[in-house]
Amino acid sequence: MQWLLEEMPNAADPGEPAYLDSLMPWSESVPADIRLNPEAAKEAVTMPDDPIIDIDPSAFSDGEE
Repeated sequence: MQWLLEEMPNAADPGEPAYLDSLMPWSESVPADIRLNPEAAKEAVTMPDDPIIDIDPSAFSDGEE
């Protein structure tokens, strides 16, 4: 987290996809001591995009419509 908080304010265009890719934990631009090892990086890249927790939308209503 510390590296990200120090790095991100220096971004010329923080929304640029290439810049965001450079911040991913498997990126070569991340310092080696905090970068994911190659095996963990392969697994992280293939993780499903499905939500980890499926919350019923009705949990956010007060019951009145």
